[in-house]
Amino acid sequence: ARAELIRKYAQAFVPVNLYSGERLTTGDLLVYRLPWDTLGHVFIIKNYNPSSLLAEVLEASQSAGTIRERTFPLSTDPHTQSRRLFRPGLFTLRLKPLNNKGCAYKGKS
Repeated sequence: ARAELIRKYAQAFVPVNLYSGERLTTGDLLVYRLPWDTLGHVFIIKNYNPSSLLAEVLEASQSAGTIRERTFPLSTDPHTQSRRLFRPGLFTLRLKPLNNKGCAYKGKS
């Protein structure tokens, strides 16, 4: 039943591949998880600067019991390096804009 529920809601998203040059946009979900680590983290993108590879994100803060905003570096390379690469373990999802079955939004006409 859980697998079926995940399949249903997965239809509401399209993957965004940062490693092939696609860009983040406001509202994207950024998942950060390394395959060898059992822990991961999910962020909502508030703003993204492609030249600095810095993203302003919203995240749940369990220790504070609230949501916090912070800047998350998408690269671990030094800022002075001419060609900076994305850190490993980044996965991005974007909510489909129209007719998605997982999430229905009715805006003002």
